[in-house]
Amino acid sequence: MIKMEAIAQPPRFESAKVALFESGYEFTVELLPNLKREMVQPPSPVLRAVETLLKSAKTGKMGDGKIFLSRIENSIGIRNKVRGESPR
Repeated sequence: MIKMEAIAQPPRFESAKVALFESGYEFTVELLPNLKREMVQPPSPVLRAVETLLKSAKTGKMGDGKIFLSRIENSIGIRNKVRGESPR
């Protein structure tokens, strides 16, 4: 599993959100002054999301944002105690 954190300028976040939704990612957003999006997915969907964000959030100006990728060794559902890659 890979954790992706994306930080983007608020004006570009809406277009990035729409592009991610159109790529098959469904999520809810609470808007904050500084916007940060996090997701934990298997590598293939994360890499697709990275490419989508690189295309949709870029203005070409300093401060466009950053994307950080980290390996996640395991996950544990609090409700059902299911471990690893599994549906909610």
